[in-house]
Amino acid sequence: MGGTISSTTVDGGTIILNNTSATADTTFTISGGTVRLASGYADPRAWTVSNRVSLLVSSGATLTSATVGLGGSVFANGTISSTTVVQGGTLELGSSVTTINTAVSGGNVIVDSGATWNQSATAVTQMASGGSVLVYSGGTLASQTLLAGASATVRSGGVLTGVTTVSSGAGLLLNGTAGSGTINLAGDGARVTINGTQMPTNVISGFTTNDQIDLRSVERNSISSVSRSSNVVTITLKDGTQYNLNAPGVDSYGYQLQDDGTGGTIYTTCFAEGTLIATPSGAIAVEDLAEGVLVETPKGAMPVMWLGHRSIVVREQRVPEENWLVRVKAGALSEGVPSRDLLVTQEHCLVFEGWLVPVRMLVNGVSVLIDRTIGSYTYYRVELETHEAIWAEGALTESYLDTGNRVQFANADIVAVHASDVRVSGGSDMLPLEVSRGFVEPVWRSIAARAGVHAPELPTLTEDADLHLVSEDGVQIRAFRASQGRYVFTLPEHVETVVLMSRTGRPAVTVGPFVDDRRDLGVLVGDVSLFGFAGTARIEAHLSSDLPGWDVREASACRWTNGAAVLPVGRAAVGESRLLSLQVLAAGPYAVEECGAEPYLVAAE
Repeated sequence: MGGTISSTTVDGGTIILNNTSATADTTFTISGGTVRLASGYADPRAWTVSNRVSLLVSSGATLTSATVGLGGSVFANGTISSTTVVQGGTLELGSSVTTINTAVSGGNVIVDSGATWNQSATAVTQMASGGSVLVYSGGTLASQTLLAGASATVRSGGVLTGVTTVSSGAGLLLNGTAGSGTINLAGDGARVTINGTQMPTNVISGFTTNDQIDLRSVERNSISSVSRSSNVVTITLKDGTQYNLNAPGVDSYGYQLQDDGTGGTIYTTCFAEGTLIATPSGAIAVEDLAEGVLVETPKGAMPVMWLGHRSIVVREQRVPEENWLVRVKAGALSEGVPSRDLLVTQEHCLVFEGWLVPVRMLVNGVSVLIDRTIGSYTYYRVELETHEAIWAEGALTESYLDTGNRVQFANADIVAVHASDVRVSGGSDMLPLEVSRGFVEPVWRSIAARAGVHAPELPTLTEDADLHLVSEDGVQIRAFRASQGRYVFTLPEHVETVVLMSRTGRPAVTVGPFVDDRRDLGVLVGDVSLFGFAGTARIEAHLSSDLPGWDVREASACRWTNGAAVLPVGRAAVGESRLLSLQVLAAGPYAVEECGAEPYLVAAE
């Protein structure tokens, strides 16, 4: 009682300090020792606890300015004030503990049943990088800030009160409901993980770009749909089960569903709705523009003459694949350009060296990609006095050019939107369209290189066209000879029309998006000859007639099929055996997953 200890080594023994036992910045070292601060102990000087030493703070005792280092541990039922836990130390809070201004960096905090960290309304508590906190059932985490690199786990029955702030780079793991406290995602890149299928009742606020909610027990492939209101994300599974997340303002952001790598699903916000357009008075969301508002162009500020908008549901379109948005990720084009993720329709053009390039031709799957998570959207177009370049999220893009498609906007009834409806046909004198491979491919490769992509992502390819004929009655006819592009078939006597069947490939898919050819091409057919009793006859009906299955006519005497091309061969004489010879000038490559067009029956005319 009233004594003094200094520079004490505890090695397997126990020291009990009563009342205000004086110390001189005492350091307890070595291993296996135990120090117990009895009720009434309240010396204000600093402590260092490390190397497997256990410090027990009894109810009624106060630990002030203690550093709990690697291997050290503190179990507290008393008061913990200004304590820093670092380098692997552990602070366990018992049921009657009080904490005041306690910071944790690189250590661990355990909150037992009945304990609260922090129960003081004026306390400042934060978990720094490398720190972690575990809240058991009955424990409470109050007004905690998790800094970048920190984490917190709340077991089932644990409670959050006040505002738990999850900073960018920090993580919070919840097991079921967690009281009524608010979870605030502060900065881009905060992460909340939900373990189990009982969703938290807490409000999750502050959603911004790249924040994540990891539904660890919900498989990505089990989800059938996601709907969002102003406050709630509803995730519906294929079996009808629904999960709700209370996230105010969530519908102001796009989202992606990703596999978390452990069998769960990550819900990620990816862009802020309301593309920002540069104006002399600062960036303005496109939907907030109006006639007469000035927007910036490389030629100076110009007034908005008209603002068109339309809303579509992708799945309801005639060709849904052409109506998914393209996401240009922040920094994809150059440093800080665009400043945020930019979403545009596939035919919308960006400006490079004064030329327009459709954004679909720049897709690399990493920094510029087709976004198939946004099933419905409203699209805006800004018309100026002339067709000009404007800045959207810092990226140079085009203003609206009326090519006869104004009726497609909300000013008139919209039935469907197709790529051809919004395409800039040739651009304008101010901004000409450039889709040649020689120009676009270097642009594509420059953007792809920034994302670490060195070649276009292509499907598995084959050069085999699987070329064959199908008769009127569905009989498949294979060539009995194929050499140097010449295929020879034996025709049954009754056949008057055949269908030339083959695989098809889109050059934009099989070569690269920088090739502006999205036609489904089968084989390029040159000379077609029929050998019979009367000699050799050339067949040219496919070159001059609009027969099903043939692509646009070429300048020369050849034509591409679309994978199932009708070819009349005429009627054979009784007992006549005929040979059909086809010259194939070009074929493939073909995407394997797109192979195998089904034969169909064609009635003889």
